[in-house]
Amino acid sequence: MARVSVLQLDTRFCRVPGDVGCAESYLHDPEIIRVPCASVANIVTDQPGQIDLDPFLNAIERATGDVVVTSCGFLSPFQDQLQSITPKPIIASVLNMLSDLDVMKGADRSSVLTFDATRLVEAHFPNPYRANDFRVVGLRPNNPLRQRIEEDVPDCFDASDVVNAVVADFALAVMPTTETVILECTNLPPYKPQMRHDSNVRIIDILSAIECIAPNTIAPQYL
Repeated sequence: MARVSVLQLDTRFCRVPGDVGCAESYLHDPEIIRVPCASVANIVTDQPGQIDLDPFLNAIERATGDVVVTSCGFLSPFQDQLQSITPKPIIASVLNMLSDLDVMKGADRSSVLTFDATRLVEAHFPNPYRANDFRVVGLRPNNPLRQRIEEDVPDCFDASDVVNAVVADFALAVMPTTETVILECTNLPPYKPQMRHDSNVRIIDILSAIECIAPNTIAPQYL
């Protein structure tokens, strides 16, 4: 059983069970390292070259876990740079694990549900994948979960308050031929049970990626 170090964005919004940043998502308490100045606005961008990686590199050097993951899939372009400073496995994003998780190419077969589809660009998809290999769908601007994250609302909330909106956006990612939906956003896994209620597509996310690298790490109810 591995211990996970989570490089969490510098945010205050509540992370419910199933979220990569919630301790209840794991079989063993994770190490949560808040990365200074890493706001949602600074990291969730269509210009990843402007992201300051130094705070993340510093956080990796402090990490004591067996596996290090980030709390934002938009860091996928930096997988190699983050990995270069440690022998520990690094997962910058579930997008960096698509080959390991046997995800098939083809927008008719695989979809990505992301925080903001307008900001997820070619640079976020690692070789051999390309953006047009997927049907990419974003949370709508009026989605209450997206609003909570963007506004960094610190108060606790019940996941049931936002689940209907999240599932409605998930439904837009599922076509009759869809086989797999990738949840790029690490705040979406708590809603997988409801997503699966009306669809039998395969759903993978950051928790799937962690479990692939380190079996028996994620609490089974959140896989």
